[in-house]
Amino acid sequence: MLGERVLTPHGELDLVARRGRVLASVEVKSALVVALDFPIDAYFRPGKRFAREHRRRQRLALRDAARALAHRGPVECVLCEVWIEKGSRRARVRVHRDVDEGFEL
Repeated sequence: MLGERVLTPHGELDLVARRGRVLASVEVKSALVVALDFPIDAYFRPGKRFAREHRRRQRLALRDAARALAHRGPVECVLCEVWIEKGSRRARVRVHRDVDEGFEL
């Protein structure tokens, strides 16, 4: 993990991490739900708030971060959807890798 709430000229990145040669920005979207016993898709999809324009800005912000870190390897935008069960500590997570402007849920 290299940083959280990283500010760049093109916006804020929730998380910035490096794994091997890949530099990644992770956008985290969450939703509070009554129960996790139902299929995830029955609930509101937190990732729906990660609109096309937001994804475009995230890609630009990741390029800014890569430049600031002198990173020359591949970059990847990641979306992490989190459903949190109200009144408990239970959660369910779904990760979407290499999210670009054309990505749809």
